[in-house]
Amino acid sequence: MRMLLNASRQIRQARALNLEDIQQRVFDSLLVLMAATLFVCLWLIGLRTTTDLRPLAVWAGGVVALLAVRWLERHSRVAARSLFIVACIGAGVACSWLLRLAEVGYLLVPAVLMAGGLFDTRASLVWAALTAGVVALLAPPDWPYQAGMLLAAGLTSWLCLRPLHVLLAWHSRRSLETTLLAEELRDQRGKLNRTIKDLDASYKLLQQTNRELAQARQEAETLYSMRHRFATNLSHELRTPLNIILGFGQLIYTNPGLYGYSSWSDALRRDLAQIRRNAGYLSELVDDIVDLARMDALSMPMRREQSDMSQLVWETVDTVASLAKAKGLAINVNCPASLPRPFVDPVRIRQVLSNLIANAVRYTDRGSITVTVEADEDQLTVHVTDTGCGIPAEETATIFNEFYQVGRPKTGANSGKGLGLAIAKRLVQMHGGSIWVESEVGRGSTFSFTLPLQEKTVGLLKRVSSGPLPKASSRPVVFVVNDDGIAASYLSRRIESYEFVAVDSADQVLSLVASERPAGVIVNASPIAGDPGPSTAGLAAGQDRGESAGAPNSDAAAQQRILAALPEDVPVIECSLPSTSWVSGRRLFQAVLAKPISPERLTAALDQALPNRARTHLLLADDDRGFVQLVRRMLEATPRQFRFSAAYTGQDALSSMRSDPPDALLLDLVMPDMDGFDVVQAMREDPALRQIPVLAITAATPGEDRIASQGTAFRVCKRGSFRAGELVGLITSGLSLSSWAQVPSTG
Repeated sequence: MRMLLNASRQIRQARALNLEDIQQRVFDSLLVLMAATLFVCLWLIGLRTTTDLRPLAVWAGGVVALLAVRWLERHSRVAARSLFIVACIGAGVACSWLLRLAEVGYLLVPAVLMAGGLFDTRASLVWAALTAGVVALLAPPDWPYQAGMLLAAGLTSWLCLRPLHVLLAWHSRRSLETTLLAEELRDQRGKLNRTIKDLDASYKLLQQTNRELAQARQEAETLYSMRHRFATNLSHELRTPLNIILGFGQLIYTNPGLYGYSSWSDALRRDLAQIRRNAGYLSELVDDIVDLARMDALSMPMRREQSDMSQLVWETVDTVASLAKAKGLAINVNCPASLPRPFVDPVRIRQVLSNLIANAVRYTDRGSITVTVEADEDQLTVHVTDTGCGIPAEETATIFNEFYQVGRPKTGANSGKGLGLAIAKRLVQMHGGSIWVESEVGRGSTFSFTLPLQEKTVGLLKRVSSGPLPKASSRPVVFVVNDDGIAASYLSRRIESYEFVAVDSADQVLSLVASERPAGVIVNASPIAGDPGPSTAGLAAGQDRGESAGAPNSDAAAQQRILAALPEDVPVIECSLPSTSWVSGRRLFQAVLAKPISPERLTAALDQALPNRARTHLLLADDDRGFVQLVRRMLEATPRQFRFSAAYTGQDALSSMRSDPPDALLLDLVMPDMDGFDVVQAMREDPALRQIPVLAITAATPGEDRIASQGTAFRVCKRGSFRAGELVGLITSGLSLSSWAQVPSTG
């Protein structure tokens, strides 16, 4: 509703503005016509030989009325137009009086018609009534007819102008609707462009994420393959010597006669028992590792059949009953005899039950252990409950991990291998079931697992062969911080495998990192001695969050913000790249002009550095005489007046400025005796030359000559630590710059 009211108000305002514009144009035309009429009247009065001053008085009244209308128009247009109509009525009455005409009403018709054009359509009716009243007051002989004619003229004007006003209102409405539609279309186009830009960024991010996921999958599969081969080879290499140790240990322990002894001493027998026990433990550990590797690869044979779950439970309990009896524990079984027969491998399920019950016995010192089997519509649920020490809540999520033990005991009665629960979990998952634990410290634990009644195809642990990594549709992005676009362009021309994007500040880097993961960040720092550089320079400094190599001065706080937002493997490189951002960062130069220089660029730079100067003394310091002559001709071709002088070395430029200070200095940054930066430094130390504006000229990319002449520092850091291989690679890259690296080996 509010939108409709606003639209209606805007339509009325547009109509009023258009109508006002038309009425003002008509009014201006009528004023011109009135002025022309007064001029003609003055000419006619001048032709008359009579001494009657009444026409001249009427003419003077018209001039006064015209001037009054023009003055009043500055304050109120409606009042000025009303005065104009009144003046026209007065002129008509005055003319009828001078000419002694009885038809005064006919002279007032133009005023009625003009009122319709200067005001609203109803104004013609109002002014018609007023003029009819004037005629009635003057009372000419046929005044009723004249008054009726004026009323008829007003009505005719209203009838003729009303359709024009309706058409104007329709045009205003359509024009406003068109404007609103154009604005809406522009807004929608802006939203569409932003959406397309966001979609493009999301697509690039999705492609990059897919590539990273594919790479991570490939690495995971490589690690899995290495682990599987390691476990297989380890079991093969360990089982042979373990078999020999166990075999000889058994023979020595049970058959001393084979070695010429009737019996072993008690001490030797205890030592041999320790050897057998630990060798057996190691053999079981190797078997468990091999089982885990085979289960991960789904290569463990599964012989499934319809099995009697009640019989499996009782057989397993009988197997471990001796362990419980040795600790004085009771094992209770709640297992109905008429359970559904699940389709499982009885050997593997017996292994699961054995691991769970043995684990319960190991961690229970007093009380009992209860095994319960429940049947649902499509699965069996087995619970193994103990009254042991319990498991802390924070460890229940990791209790099924490999080589994990509650409290991580290493020795003692509860010492285990930490693989039983991991193996149980794998075996249950291979049957299509699930396993979990519920525990309370000090009151015991309940391990539960489910088995489906029907055979279920399991592909949970299956690995699929991975193809090659998807090709990146775009080049990796590198952010170049503190750049006006020159450094990014400089790198793009020389390194084609990356896309370099210029960013202004650290805040912009932080906003872009979330949407586009960069391959690296390059900080363009100033190489000028003592120059702290712009606020974003030195983002790669500090040691709080990462390691670095190199040592230019930098802003550690800004660097920490950047490093904290970047992934650990994204490097931050700080160096000096050609750019006007640090060349003019300390206000050393009013402008930096790169050769070739056009007359337009030179003139624009001089106009900006030296505005409102009628005649300018300009000094050019450049060792190239041909370029000096070119600049001289360029300045002569401009309409501005210059007094031109030249110096061909830095020392000559300083001497010339001290003897005849110029209004501005055009300075080449690379000259034989001293470069442009040294000249500027000398000028800043001389109070007489300190205020002279300097425009730098360089044949290279802005700043490249400074780097070439004095060099720059280089720093690399990242949020995470450098691995040994990365450090070796960085050291090798640095040493490759040495002259020794260019000498061919003679060995």
